[in-house]
This record gives sequence, C-alpha cells and structure tokens, in this order.
Amino acid sequence: MRVKTGSCRVIVRAERGRHNPDFEFPQDARRRAGWSPRLSDYLYVSLTNAVAVSPTDTMPLTRRAKGLMAVESLISYAVVILVVARAVNALG
Repeated sequence: MRVKTGSCRVIVRAERGRHNPDFEFPQDARRRAGWSPRLSDYLYVSLTNAVAVSPTDTMPLTRRAKGLMAVESLISYAVVILVVARAVNALG
C-alpha cells in the first residue's frame, strides 16, 4: 500500500534509505543490517519528548526535527497548564 502525496518524496526516501536522517536512533550507531525506523519508533520519540520534555535516546539532527520537538514540548506544557488550571478552578 502506498501513500499518495503531492511529490512522492516520502516514498522515494523510504525506498532509498536514510541518507540525511532527521533523527539519530541508537540502532544507527550499531549499523544493524535491514533496520529502519518505523512508526512505532517515531511514536516512542514523541512520547518521551512530551513526558520528559527533552530528547532521551534519539537525538534530533536537523533544524526541522529540533523545531518540531520544541513545538511538541510547548504543546504538552500548555496542556498540563490547562489541566491544572481547570483542576484549581473546580476546587475553588
């Protein structure tokens, strides 16, 4: 199954490999044959960034990845602030 995109860059990048990756996974350092990041790897990065508000084992390498991780951290902070404000409002 292929995803239809405007320029098919996603498909081409997936088929050719990761020459200029956005993230450095621990498996990249060990050069495991046949390994490539999947959706679950990126979801794990997203979860650890939202919870720890910092990269854990996977480092962002490009400005785009760093910017997106910063935006995600700001969104998770905003959600926490809204939940705490709602709880305080409900108590008082």
